Amino acid sequence: MDHGWSADGRDLVVAHLQGGGAPDIVALPFDEPGEPRPVVATPAEEGAMGASLSPDGRWLAYAANPTGTLEIWVRPYPGPGAPVRVSPDGGVEPVWSRDGRTLFYRHVDRRLSVAVETSAELRFEPPALLFETSYVRAGQPPTYDVAPDGRFLMLAHPAGSEPGAQPHVVVLNWAAELER
Repeated sequence: MDHGWSADGRDLVVAHLQGGGAPDIVALPFDEPGEPRPVVATPAEEGAMGASLSPDGRWLAYAANPTGTLEIWVRPYPGPGAPVRVSPDGGVEPVWSRDGRTLFYRHVDRRLSVAVETSAELRFEPPALLFETSYVRAGQPPTYDVAPDGRFLMLAHPAGSEPGAQPHVVVLNWAAELER
């Protein structure tokens, strides 16, 4: 799963499951063949529930569970530097604002934001609740995005349906239908 390109465009940062263990975050070289380079590799699960490079490429936000609970962490990219926990009580699917001054994340059905200061060092304000809503969460994280003007893009549940109660639709002979 893709989490972003390095600022120089040479590495693709992804969550990588290797050997049946917990996923790690690695950088895949784009312009030359090579092995994945570990970015965050510990016994904990990292990146499977989201990771995001800041717009300037200097910071990596990711979901990891070294405490036993999935939390949002931020560390310098490509490193070195210790990770800083941003979410006090759980979180997944971090997404940076386009200007890099805000980090958004999800905790259950709540969307939260954290103001970020990146002057001399990286500092975070306490998380603020933006809104609470249920929406379709399918596929690889993140399952939402934030537009440059701060509006959220996510898929609503179909009208009159309960979350998780949508019927599965299987279309047979779709290629023949497409030709018509």
